[in-house]
Amino acid sequence: ELEAELEARRKQYEYYKQSCFDSIETSRIEHITDIATVKARVGWQRLTKSEHLSTGDYQLITGTDFTLSGDINFSSCVFVTKDRYDMDTNIQVHKDDILITKDGTLGKVALVRKEPTKPTTLNSGVFRITLNTDEVLPSYIYHFFTSKYFLNFVESVKTGSTIPHLTQQGLTTLNIPIPTLNEQKRIVTILDNFNKLINGISEGLPAEITARRQQYEYYRSKLLTFEEAVA
Repeated sequence: ELEAELEARRKQYEYYKQSCFDSIETSRIEHITDIATVKARVGWQRLTKSEHLSTGDYQLITGTDFTLSGDINFSSCVFVTKDRYDMDTNIQVHKDDILITKDGTLGKVALVRKEPTKPTTLNSGVFRITLNTDEVLPSYIYHFFTSKYFLNFVESVKTGSTIPHLTQQGLTTLNIPIPTLNEQKRIVTILDNFNKLINGISEGLPAEITARRQQYEYYRSKLLTFEEAVA
């Protein structure tokens, strides 16, 4: 019952998200490189797992640190040396950056909503997208990247068969509809509220299921005890 409610809310969220982008009336279509910079760790800077540290002062975001709610779980991040962090300022992560996975599981998206508490960089499987204009909201771009429009785009430009890849060359061919700031804010408000609703259900679901199971076991035990007493 609870899982069914969550699934229904997710479908409702996807419907409203699609409706929001379907209803955009704008003649302004921007190439992604006209409104943002797209960066990733270049091949020769690639990190090996042996360089991952369990503690440290410099965090490393990988594709496994993305949450279902579109955030980064910084508590699950591994660490790297200062030299590795300093190697490329283009992939040092800051507030309002949009991150997208580019290898294996493609198109997972996160918005960095607060400045990280420690200096943070990316592994080679994640793009960093940084807006260079005040006319576009980071949260609007985040929601666009979670829409079917973007997912279909990723499918059309991905490379590789066994392990799919989203290349920088492919991503930078993307065009994005940009409505007015007020319309962006309206879309973000609607979708943020749905996101919070779904995440609230998701976070409470395991505890609620456990409570229901304990309740079931309690009454089942009572019933069995009663049946034994009658027998």
